Amino acid sequence: LPGFGKMKVTALGAVLAKRFEVEAAQELVPNHPTLGDVDSAEALADYQAKKRAHKAETRANKPS
Repeated sequence: LPGFGKMKVTALGAVLAKRFEVEAAQELVPNHPTLGDVDSAEALADYQAKKRAHKAETRANKPS
């Protein structure tokens, strides 16, 4: 898809596969949690909190 990078294609594929059960998108689903796993406002808040924590940990462990 023009203008779509690998990460965006993976995220979109996860949503299509997990939320809309599109079989052709199954091969795009990564092993880590994605927006495709979100099915409620509570799940979205939990996903975002975990993503922020992961990013903060990655930044903290990055050599300067």
